[in-house]
Amino acid sequence: MAELAGPDGLVLEVEEYHDPWFHLAVELPSHLHRLLDAGELPQLERLGRPRLLTAVPSFRMKGADGEETEEQMPNFVATIVDDDTGTNYQLVGTTERIEAAELIGTESQAFVTPDEQDAASRLIAADERFARDIAAGTLQVVPSMPGAVLGDGRDGRRTRLVTMALHRIGDEHNTFQPIDVDIIEQVIARIGREVATTCGVRDAGNQGNGSGTQLARATVRRGAEVLWEMVVARPSAQPQPLDAGLSIRRVDYKGRRVLYRADTPIVNVKYDPPAFPASYRDWLNSEASFEANGIDAVPGYRLCPTPPTTLFDLDASGNYHAGGNFSGVSFHWEGEWVVLTSVMQAGWYRYRSVWRFHPDGTIAPTFGFSAVDNPATCRPHTHHCYWRFDFDIGTPGGNRVESRSVRLVPRPPWSPADPAIWETFPHLFSFTWTPVGSETRMTRHWLSAYRVSQIATGDAYVVYPGPHDGVADAGFGVGDVWVLQYHPTEDHDPAPGLDNAAHIDQFVNGESTEDTDVVLWYAGHAYHDQHHDELAGEHGHVVGPILRPDHW
Repeated sequence: MAELAGPDGLVLEVEEYHDPWFHLAVELPSHLHRLLDAGELPQLERLGRPRLLTAVPSFRMKGADGEETEEQMPNFVATIVDDDTGTNYQLVGTTERIEAAELIGTESQAFVTPDEQDAASRLIAADERFARDIAAGTLQVVPSMPGAVLGDGRDGRRTRLVTMALHRIGDEHNTFQPIDVDIIEQVIARIGREVATTCGVRDAGNQGNGSGTQLARATVRRGAEVLWEMVVARPSAQPQPLDAGLSIRRVDYKGRRVLYRADTPIVNVKYDPPAFPASYRDWLNSEASFEANGIDAVPGYRLCPTPPTTLFDLDASGNYHAGGNFSGVSFHWEGEWVVLTSVMQAGWYRYRSVWRFHPDGTIAPTFGFSAVDNPATCRPHTHHCYWRFDFDIGTPGGNRVESRSVRLVPRPPWSPADPAIWETFPHLFSFTWTPVGSETRMTRHWLSAYRVSQIATGDAYVVYPGPHDGVADAGFGVGDVWVLQYHPTEDHDPAPGLDNAAHIDQFVNGESTEDTDVVLWYAGHAYHDQHHDELAGEHGHVVGPILRPDHW
């Protein structure tokens, strides 16, 4: 265990946390690889050249005490690609009867894996056309978007290609050249046109200290009083396709449960016409490095006496840049707030996930959108981030959700003690809390709020929109807030499809959200127009709600 002292007697303690589910997540891929190599997966016999991309336990069932029941842990989902056709599949079943698992075809390409990107990078670096410049440091091999595509292989067959790029660093300007790699046939399938990169910030190229699958337990105390207890999962600890960025779990405030789990299972982006590709869905288990100085309580969990520096922060030279000496989760104090920070990467995109916790019970998550050198993000586009808050106020069951409605109260016929108040505020707002009785999608405005409470005690948390969270557009943005009854298999979007949009509406089926276990999905929408941002002096975009205790 390691400690980090804060102000006014506050102390943060961080130690390693052992979770059998995450250990199974580490062991499962190796087990399936052995079965695949031995030909002991009969479901895959109809595939030409099946290759395992990812495998992860698919869900856990909560018991009445808010903890997992062991008998539910062996469920899994694996992602398979047929290298003869480039077609993707999901193998869904239980580890107790893998031979009975179901093989399901999917429309979209699975997210690229770190192993695929590493293989593509090595192949490009070994090519005599690029090897000298790469060795000299004037050419970098970098990930591109969307990570993996279905394209034409060397013999004309359709196959899965890994999308990379050549980033040339010049004296006056940098260039970006897309390059697609067939890692199975060990060939470069396509080299695109070299274009200038005028978008994004410089990437220092430092890759941090690697990824890992460890979890950590964090405790905040003031003297003998325990204020906060939680389990923290770094992004790389959550394999695809169930990746969800920086995740907090089993969050207790002053000894009572607030959240069973909260993270961001869905992040996507849509470009204004006539851009092509028009949209991307991003993976959230690939960590990017940032500058964080301190001591590691657990590998990948660093306690920092000073705030970290990410590409959202000015460095000592007054510039923004990506990269640094650390990847994982940093902890630092910001006044009385304890702040958890992690940075993720998907191609050229860089995302910063932050969770803040205050002694008064306030929780403030934010999600930041930015990018390193690239040819795309100068075009206007909208980022969307979808938080999933699995509330267990006190207990998993017995919860309810209420929505705040607002109306204007006109000036009354009587005169107040200070009539000038009506000259400044000709109307006052009247707020009413209305129960959300069944699953629904809701439109948000700046005065909206959502209260999740334990019916028996009245303990509650209220979710308030952040000032920059925006509202959904008529199409790709899908929605702002969803109220759902808890189901363990609804913790991610299982089939994003070719449109890359979020498909949370599929979980809305009229079930009761009164006196039960409830989940709140909350979306933040950020529009990025680089020309406008440069004129306004803005850098990056950050969204996020505020969660405050009510009658605690």
